[in-house]
Amino acid sequence: MNEGYLEILNTISSSKPTPGGGSVAALTLAHGHSLSVMVSRLTIKSDKWIDGHSVANNIISKYEDNISIAYIEKISERLQRERTNRFSFSSGARIIGL
Repeated sequence: MNEGYLEILNTISSSKPTPGGGSVAALTLAHGHSLSVMVSRLTIKSDKWIDGHSVANNIISKYEDNISIAYIEKISERLQRERTNRFSFSSGARIIGL
């Protein structure tokens, strides 16, 4: 793990009010998204997984451009705004487009 990432984790675990839950949720979403795209790319490189190529290509084409800092910041901001309202998993899913 690089020093910058450790700094982020230390900041999250501190008693400071920011980054808040929305930022951490957006970061978690970005990790999951990146991993799904990575697995999809590995899947299409192998004929062994030919049955999964269609799904893998769909994941790559649908989400590849969304993993940008601007996208993560947008989700984080929306989650932070939502927290002033009554937050639920369904409202979180709506915010990220699920």
